[in-house]
Amino acid sequence: MFGRLLSIQITGQAEGRPMAVMAEAKYAREAILQAERGKIIDRNGELIASDTLSYRLIAVLNEKATEKGAQEPRHVVDFEKAADLLSRFIPMEKSKMIEIRDKAVANNSNVYQIEFGKAGRDISHETMLAIKEAADKEGVTGLQFIEDKKRFYPNGNFASYLIGFAMREEDENKKYPQSVKWALSRHTTRH
Repeated sequence: MFGRLLSIQITGQAEGRPMAVMAEAKYAREAILQAERGKIIDRNGELIASDTLSYRLIAVLNEKATEKGAQEPRHVVDFEKAADLLSRFIPMEKSKMIEIRDKAVANNSNVYQIEFGKAGRDISHETMLAIKEAADKEGVTGLQFIEDKKRFYPNGNFASYLIGFAMREEDENKKYPQSVKWALSRHTTRH
């Protein structure tokens, strides 16, 4: 037993398999963590900006997306029907969607998927659910949504220009730490 332990320690292998590789496979995990931007509120506690979910629309064209024996196709079977459905929910005409598809197929006959530019981005959760529901009802397949995050300004996009604009505090008798008072005195002038 002592000889076996010594052998494993010297070679790093047990039964011809490297122990370090086995340990890494068992314990090492790789994951991408999405950073969240914080909420921005004003001094009265009113929300100025926060993150919200949005979706990006993808139409899968390649038949290889559907596994053999699958009950429902994972690619768009009838693109005309899919474009007709999408034109009711996103700001793009059916003819433009068909043009995008035709151009992608002309450049690469094995194109896997297409997107619809600005019209297919920043789709709200409600619109995404409505598209999925209509697709299920009408038998349209191959439409997928990828989650994105976007900045939400409840008071309108103009707030994005105002964030960071500071107003003079009315109460000049506030208690600040000595280091802050020193920094403020160096960078402010009194009128």
